[in-house]
Amino acid sequence: MIKCNLITYVLSILSIVLFLGCDDAKNKTKNELLITKEIIKKFTDNPSNDFYANCIFQKGLPIVFNKKENLELVKATLNLNDDFETKVKNAEGFTIPDTLLPKLNIITQKQIDSLEAIKHTKDRRTIYEELGCLDGLLSVTKPIYNYEKTKAYISLYFHCSGICEKKGMFILSLENNLWSIEKTLVD
Repeated sequence: MIKCNLITYVLSILSIVLFLGCDDAKNKTKNELLITKEIIKKFTDNPSNDFYANCIFQKGLPIVFNKKENLELVKATLNLNDDFETKVKNAEGFTIPDTLLPKLNIITQKQIDSLEAIKHTKDRRTIYEELGCLDGLLSVTKPIYNYEKTKAYISLYFHCSGICEKKGMFILSLENNLWSIEKTLVD
């Protein structure tokens, strides 16, 4: 009888711990998406920057550091120790949920491919017009945060109708509940 009660007690405690742990993981993911939304909006909502767009190209953007000093600077700023490589891999595979930024047009490779199949592939301007992306397509990585979620690194890649392209690498910091660009990296 005592053995049965002890097993029941242990299972109850274990269930509570697992339940609270799962809830904590959901909150952490939700919080990261909200932070991600704020950082992406910093670029997409500002017509004066080079990455202003109404369209996000839903593509897992690789994070590449051509200059070793940029990699070292980001590692030192975020101070993620051994977790840095894992965070980079998670950021590269990021696709933006449709509900995250509802005013943005989320474009998939499948949509581009289907238009290219019926239009001349070199006529990007027409394809972008059909997609409703007159400014161009912006691809983003998920920001990589430090443990405290007060610093972040994000890569952006902007394609404007086949005429131009621009890569952006930014370190941001959170001050007074607003994200600001601390440093722009040139690679």
